[in-house]
Parts: sequence; C-alpha cells; structure tokens
Amino acid sequence: MKRLLPFLLLNVVCSTIASAQFEAGKIEITLTGTAGYLKDNLPTDLTSSQSVGYVMLNTAIGYYLFDEFSIEPQIGLLATESTFPSQSVLMNLSYTHRISTSAIALFVRCGYGISNSLSSPVVGFVPTRINEISNVHIINAGVGTKILATENVALNIEMNYRGETFDQQVPTGWYYLDNNTIVPFTHTANFTYSYIGVLIGFSILL
Repeated sequence: MKRLLPFLLLNVVCSTIASAQFEAGKIEITLTGTAGYLKDNLPTDLTSSQSVGYVMLNTAIGYYLFDEFSIEPQIGLLATESTFPSQSVLMNLSYTHRISTSAIALFVRCGYGISNSLSSPVVGFVPTRINEISNVHIINAGVGTKILATENVALNIEMNYRGETFDQQVPTGWYYLDNNTIVPFTHTANFTYSYIGVLIGFSILL
C-alpha cells in the first residue's frame, strides 16, 4: 500500500491540473514582465557609453467570451533609471488551447493600444519619454505557453512583439521671423519602432 501511495497522489495532482479549463465565463488574471540593462557603445568622439536599467510590468484581466477565446484589457508600466514611469493601455484578443489532458496550454494573442512612452528604455542613447500625453500607438502580438501548476495557477512564457508608432513635429532647418522672434519651420514626421522580447509571469484562472 505504501508503494502505491506516491502513484495515487500523482494521479490526484494530474487529475486536478487536467480539470483546469479555459471555458466561456472564466476570468483570467495575468501578470508578466521583463527587466534588465541596456548599454550603448558609442564612438568616443560622440559620448561615453552608458548603461540604463529598466523594469516593465504588464497586468491583464481576461474574460472568456467563448471556450478558449478571451478578451484582455491590459495595463503596462515601464520604469527606467532617471525618468518618470510611463503607462500603456491595450486591448487584446487571445486564444488559449490546452494540449489534451496535459498541464501545457498554448496561446496566441494580438491587440492595439496607446502609451505615453516607447517600450525601448533608450532611444538616441537617452531614456525616452515622448511627452505627457498618450500619443504612442501600439500593435501588440504574442505567442507562448502556459504551464499549469495547479487547477487555477499557471506559469506564462511569451515571445512578444510590439510595433510602436508616433507623430512628432520636427524642424526643417528653415526659419522665419515672428514679432522679432526667430521661429523654425516644422513638419510632422512619423516614427516607427519594433521590438521582440520574452515576457515571463503567471496567471490565475477564476
């Protein structure tokens, strides 16, 4: 009987994990993020290299409209050294499929949102915050794995893509005189950046 006990416990655990379903009406709370340092190596005649630390956290609350299909409002926070934290708001659509009765589920998601900063902690070798309004447009996409630890808790690993674009007034190099003040001519320029990274976190299924 003692020899059978570990196998019985394993069977109970596997049965509990397998019962986790991504069904219509379920709510899933997800927290993911990434952190690290970026270092710029520049020619010495321009400026010395610098290293900037950053932390990015994302929180999403998903609601399963149908089995395996959910809608996920997401709030993000980007904190870098020597700058104010910036925020992002996205709306994602997600599809999650559990592989048979295993503890592995695969997911893919995509969405759109806005932010008041680029995801990259540095652009032009300076920590970036475009301005105080949300004018950065985001296309978000990801594919990954959810590893179920219990019936309602999973480890999330995601390969994430973000395409970000914003418009900004830039000088043309020409100037005009306005009330004895030299004013530069400007035009609207569109900037686009793309990023690919790994997000790690966990989710709770309610």
